[in-house]
Amino acid sequence: MSMSLINNRKVRTERRAEKARANRDQAQADLIAEVKSG
Repeated sequence: MSMSLINNRKVRTERRAEKARANRDQAQADLIAEVKSG
């Protein structure tokens, strides 16, 4: 397997992890806002 292919896969995985982390942070922020308003 070529190096660029491995790197591409690694970058994609890292991006997906970053997106998942952002989504989780957003969900947590929504939850906190809900608790405060409730």
